Amino acid sequence: MEQIIILCLVSTCLSAVHAQTFLFSPKWGPIGYKEREEHDETAMDEIIKTNEFQASRMIDGTTSLRDGDIAVSSGRRSKVCFARSCLWSKSVDGHVYVAYRLSPEYSEMETKLIKKGMESIEKGTCVRFVPQTHQRDYVDIQPKSGCWSYLGARGGRQTVSLQSPDCLRVGVVAHEFMHALGFVHEQSRPDRDNYVTIMWPNIWRDRLRNFEKFKTDSLDLPYDYGSIMHFGMYAYSQDGEPTIIPKNSQNSKNIRLGQASTPSHIDQMKINKLYKCVKVSIRTTCYGSAVDLSKLHTLDDEGTLIMLPDRTCALSVESTGGEVYTLPVKNSTGVHEGKVRLRRTYSDEITDRDEMNAMDQILEINSRLRAPRGLCWSFLGQTGGSQTLSLQTPGCMWSGVAAHEFMHALGFVHEQSRSDRDQYVSIVWKNIMPAQIHNFRKQVTNNLNSPYDYNSVMHYGRYAFSEDGGPTIIPRPDPYIPIGQRDGPSNLDLHKINILYNCGVNE
Repeated sequence: MEQIIILCLVSTCLSAVHAQTFLFSPKWGPIGYKEREEHDETAMDEIIKTNEFQASRMIDGTTSLRDGDIAVSSGRRSKVCFARSCLWSKSVDGHVYVAYRLSPEYSEMETKLIKKGMESIEKGTCVRFVPQTHQRDYVDIQPKSGCWSYLGARGGRQTVSLQSPDCLRVGVVAHEFMHALGFVHEQSRPDRDNYVTIMWPNIWRDRLRNFEKFKTDSLDLPYDYGSIMHFGMYAYSQDGEPTIIPKNSQNSKNIRLGQASTPSHIDQMKINKLYKCVKVSIRTTCYGSAVDLSKLHTLDDEGTLIMLPDRTCALSVESTGGEVYTLPVKNSTGVHEGKVRLRRTYSDEITDRDEMNAMDQILEINSRLRAPRGLCWSFLGQTGGSQTLSLQTPGCMWSGVAAHEFMHALGFVHEQSRSDRDQYVSIVWKNIMPAQIHNFRKQVTNNLNSPYDYNSVMHYGRYAFSEDGGPTIIPRPDPYIPIGQRDGPSNLDLHKINILYNCGVNE
């Protein structure tokens, strides 16, 4: 009898090993899965690899995993939270403090890596992770089996599992904390069928539920192919073929789904919008002298700026994202004192350009210099033969300005000139210099089936060609979305180049 039992155990073990060998290649993908470089794997690929090999779909008797890494309880605290329904509390100083307790089982190096993942969430948002002291609600980070988190704030202690060493990657940590903040996977959005095609025949039969759509609040933000929360193209593939394909006809192969390292720009925007992270710093000029108030002021529920009482000064209001806003203001007693309209002025001092995007810098130089050789400009596309691209020195010597002009030379117009721009921005015609109104006309463009890109290096700034300091372009429906940038082409800018010129991807 004992021999029979031993034989059965051995047979079972061998079958399990054989099944694993049959179903998976050494790089975790199913047989037939096309080998991909490590840098092509997304955060979710790493999570799937860990959870499918080493974690159970049932965490305990009452908790299971949904969508691959979202913990769902079936008991008393079984509420499933989506955006806006289970938020962490916001402090009076405008920050969202998420308390955490870190397991002592993690090594010093592992602790640093987890904190680096937290910092990637904090960057550009009002979220701050702080060690738990007296807080009742907190995240308990444990090296349990697999990488997973509950969705949103549940109240009291809630676990985030980061198994060592498999889940200890910055992107995986950021992904799980995005769940803890209340965000589901990007391809679970209710409007996802406008942007991706789910290849149902290619998905493991018992993982089809992981591709369901949810009635989530998409926060009126563009679909984000590059979100840290997006499944990779081959997630849960049973035959090595794609399970998610971007809807971009023949150029879909140029779009990369998800990423491995940090939250995308739109991920940061989601956090800021969900938690109302509008935060502004105030620089005040009083009686001819510049005075830094050295403090942050936040917007109240009415969207008005809380001011110090009895202060009469000219205001420069700058948000976390480097944008300057025109805001209604009131003093600390609640009495409205009218609107402050900011006149955007430029200086030859480089330090004053820190908040400018590439187009702001171009407009500054071009408005001060009239000689054609002293401007920043380019012809549009290839004209044939020798064609000039002007980069005046030192005014145009910025990487974002150079990238902007070379994008023109490659054939790209300004982003807000797109034929569909009125769905995404409002042009405030009354604030534009009369002689510059023609610069805001729409053009019949080929948008290459790409989402509108507020962050494009080709986008005008909020105050471009402003006559009186008021904004000339306001994003819609959220007026606080930063527009334009000065660092260089955005991911979507690069994506558009690849589509227009049929650039192949690394095979």
